[in-house]
Amino acid sequence: MPTNYQYRYVTLIKESAYGTAGSLVLTGEVDDESVAHQFDLMTRGDMSYLGAKKSVVGKTHSEGGINLVCQPDDFSAMLLRGVYNSYQLNSGTSHYMHETMGIATGLPSFTLKIGREDAEHTYAGMCLTRVSMAANVGEYVTMSADFTGRGETPVVGVLSTAPTFSGGEDDGFHFVGAEVFFDDGTTSKPASAGADVKSFSLEWNTNLNTDTSYALGSRTCAKQPAPQMREITGSLEFSRPVLAVAPALGPNDEPAYQAAQTAAGLIYDSAITTLLDGAVTAGATSITVDATANFISTGGTATIGNDTFIYTSATGTTISGIPATGDGAIAAHADASVVTAGRPAIQLKLTSGAKIVTIDIQKVIWDAPTMNVSGRDASSMSLGFTALVDVGHRMSTVTWANQSTQTLA
Repeated sequence: MPTNYQYRYVTLIKESAYGTAGSLVLTGEVDDESVAHQFDLMTRGDMSYLGAKKSVVGKTHSEGGINLVCQPDDFSAMLLRGVYNSYQLNSGTSHYMHETMGIATGLPSFTLKIGREDAEHTYAGMCLTRVSMAANVGEYVTMSADFTGRGETPVVGVLSTAPTFSGGEDDGFHFVGAEVFFDDGTTSKPASAGADVKSFSLEWNTNLNTDTSYALGSRTCAKQPAPQMREITGSLEFSRPVLAVAPALGPNDEPAYQAAQTAAGLIYDSAITTLLDGAVTAGATSITVDATANFISTGGTATIGNDTFIYTSATGTTISGIPATGDGAIAAHADASVVTAGRPAIQLKLTSGAKIVTIDIQKVIWDAPTMNVSGRDASSMSLGFTALVDVGHRMSTVTWANQSTQTLA
């Protein structure tokens, strides 16, 4: 059979319940995939035979990944949605995601339908174990995502002859529209992006506990694998070393070689506080405070005591765009209660026309930096970082702005 490109595709369907495909169907422009069905063999050997005589299939599961260029579309957004348990559609066109402790909503699960020229293969109950994003000078921004879940559906499906791709005519994000901002939290936020950033990488790990998803009576996952301790890590490379006498940093708060090397773990953290100007009732959609200076004006999360809420705008003395009910709504609080938020330690901004993706890492600790030089290359500097939990139990937020009216909830 000759190669038929139109029968190659990866479709992502958000499930309404674990193992049950929902109505939201997204097909992406994927470079390659490696999803496969796997199983264990239980083999018996007893004293009466010189070798194993009986065997049966044990636990079954599917796992594998996809690689693609990050595009300003709902398919790429859904991959990040898969590692966040809190989501809302802001202003009708912006996907907003963050971590929240203590809410009933867990991470989403998916059904994957993969066209492989001759047949369509279906993998239900798939959950994301890892998502990564990377960009280098002269290249597109790339993504990869790894899944694990139930064994493949035994019945091979009929191919979709004309899949509709989520991105349409949108091209991918690339290095020209990529910026990285830094904020160590000691002064006001720098207005300019970091200079001389040559590349970045960012990775989310959910550390799923697949052992607890099996139960008697079924070979494959009976329930959704539960996420364990979350990990967000990354690395940056600068085309020139950032050199300053410790504890000084770069002109735009870039981590400097000496500061990162000599500190007992260089931490970037920027907690901001203000006071309520008047009591707040439960379900209020806006609140009045003493000041919003240095709050993220385009939205984020904030806390009052142990209560974390979402907002979409902070200007003057007003914080607004708070959902009236559900995840991110605000509880009742007395006048003069302390409102705490935080500026991101690292902000990654990707722009393609009017479509903007902003990834905020709230608090980080930097790894030891390295500098290298060779006969062919000028001296450069690279260092990694690990995200830490900040105020409101947050580690990161994602705003996928001006994208679509389609909710990813």
